[in-house]
Amino acid sequence: MEKFMLLNDQVAVITGGGSGIGAATAELMAAAGAAVAILDRDEAAAAEEARKLSANGACALAIPVDVSQRVDIETALEKVVSTYGRLDIMVNNAGVTRPSRTLEVSEALWDHVISVNLGGVFWGSQAAFRYMKEAGYGRILTTSSTSSLGSFANASYASSKAGVVAMTRSLAMEFGKYGVTVNAVGPGMIVTPMTDDLPPEIKQRWIHKTVVGRLGEPMDVARVFLFLALPDSGYITGQMIFVDGGYTLPTMK
Repeated sequence: MEKFMLLNDQVAVITGGGSGIGAATAELMAAAGAAVAILDRDEAAAAEEARKLSANGACALAIPVDVSQRVDIETALEKVVSTYGRLDIMVNNAGVTRPSRTLEVSEALWDHVISVNLGGVFWGSQAAFRYMKEAGYGRILTTSSTSSLGSFANASYASSKAGVVAMTRSLAMEFGKYGVTVNAVGPGMIVTPMTDDLPPEIKQRWIHKTVVGRLGEPMDVARVFLFLALPDSGYITGQMIFVDGGYTLPTMK
């Protein structure tokens, strides 16, 4: 059996890396030996996360980015490659949610959610693929959600996350012959700033429907991202892995 390979000498980019799932993923990939670039619209959060990683001996770079803007992502990846000389892993994780009942959804709300959650994943994947195609190697990872199966009073978010799954499969078909895999992770309810303001009764209802009986932690998702980013995971592509504690399973609860 071959020795299990980690991420030594590789370069990983994580959008939405300033907090939550993105920050946990940055920390785990840095611990596995990767140089990490943290892209986030919150410049202070990205800088603080990079500072923490650097203090622990990692190579870390913070870049403020609005992922809904193609030029922002392209410019950021140019900086990453000029700094580190390569790009191996692209984690398209940044996202927003704006729960609203259908008749309350404005054009501005719809456009914002779709442009960040779906557009941001596409522009990030497109920009990363330019470098990965030339190198003949890459791992592109996307964050979908259990909401891709449908979400009450949150059609914009559910639609964007379902689109991420279709996009992941489509890109995998196109990129595979260049040594680039594309996979999605679908978190359930994870304890992050995005879920902090949810009413306790909603969280409790989720826990009741979850087979393992708890909410998820950011590191639960980060570990799956790390697995899919490894060189040894090269025979997995176009897949969606739910990290939801069994929430999407049919149960007798």
